[in-house]
This record gives sequence, structure tokens and C-alpha cells, in this order.
Amino acid sequence: MRRSSQVLSVLDFGAHHGVQGKSMSVTVSDLAGRASSDLRKGVWLSAAAAWVGQTLVGKDRPVRILELGTCLGSGGVQLLHGCNGQVEYVGLEGSPELASFTADRLKRLYPDAEVTLFVGPFRNTLAPFLAQSPPLDLVFLDGHHEGPALLDQWRQIRPALAPGALVIVDDIRWSEDMHAAWVELAQQPSVEALDVFRMGFLFTKGEEEGASRAQLLRAPMRFWA
Repeated sequence: MRRSSQVLSVLDFGAHHGVQGKSMSVTVSDLAGRASSDLRKGVWLSAAAAWVGQTLVGKDRPVRILELGTCLGSGGVQLLHGCNGQVEYVGLEGSPELASFTADRLKRLYPDAEVTLFVGPFRNTLAPFLAQSPPLDLVFLDGHHEGPALLDQWRQIRPALAPGALVIVDDIRWSEDMHAAWVELAQQPSVEALDVFRMGFLFTKGEEEGASRAQLLRAPMRFWA
């Protein structure tokens, strides 16, 4: 994709772009270089999805995954890779052309996966999806890089999680308010948190189980050297 000259019309509802979003034309190569999940993130995502599939779900059913902010689908590819395509994947994406690009890419690479994309700002798509969704096993939050938005997404998603589900928060050091929101989430008694600098992992626990175990785990800084 980093060599692709294909031009997409992107509608971005992310940080600082307001309720109407910002429309722009970008090449796939440019977007892949600056906004898609890179190899290091991909390794974490694939490993996390594999852990959820093997430890939490098993072989009885597909892993149920929700991603907020699909971009070109690179994060989705790694998540599906970790589960060997045995997935019920739902992506929420504000830009119609990006949603179409992601859906085509995932269905082409993993024809056995159940892939669904909902288009529009999260304020219009998240609540209706959660209202009819079965419990989710893995959620990847990578769409709206503002602290208040992250906390609001967590409040909506938390009741829809399966017992022991994993929530991955991208770009936890994007801004001061994003990091403050991440720290607030990581200190909740019902989660165990793993901080790998660029992303954060929230392993959900029952209230009683988590009350005495909540802690913030940090990967060694040299991991990213």
C-alpha cells in the first residue's frame, strides 16, 4: 500500500475536526505511511487476538472483535491474522471510502471471516451497534484521539464486553488529555492494565476479582529501542 498511488476521498471525524468532519483527498501510500498500524503495532495486535482466541474463546465460536477507526484496515488485518480468520469482525469508520476499502481488503484476505463495516461518526454508530451486539471479546479503540471521547467510548463499551474481554487503546500518548484518560482507565479496580508506550491494554475483570489486583504494568522502555 505504501507504493499505491490510488486516491481516496477521506472524511475524518477525529480529533479537532468537529461534528461535520474534515474532507480531504489522500493517496493510499500517504495514508498508509502516516496513519495505518505499523509492523510493531501489528505484532501486538496479532498476539493479542491470538491470546483472546486461545485463552478466552477457544474453538467453540469465532472471536467477536470491534474496531473503532479502521483507516485502511491494517489493524484489522493483524487482528484477523491472530485468530486465523475465525472472527466476527465489526469496524466503525467515519469515512465511506475507507470503510469500503477496509471491507474489500479484509474479505479478500480472510474470506471465511464475517466482516461488517458501519459508516458514520461514532456518535451515530456505536450505541446502535452495541444495543444489538452479542458480548464482545476484543475491542480496538483507534478512532478519536481525544481524552473525553476515549472515556465516553469506554463507558458505552464496558457493559457490552464478555467476561475477561480485552480492550486495546491506541496512541495513549497522542496528547496530554489522551494520556490522562488512559491513566484513569488503567486505575479502575475492574481491569489490569499493560502500558506498552504506544498502546495500552485493558484486561477486564469482575468487580470483586479485580478490586485487589488492579495495577499498571509497563513494558521495559528498551522494548521500543
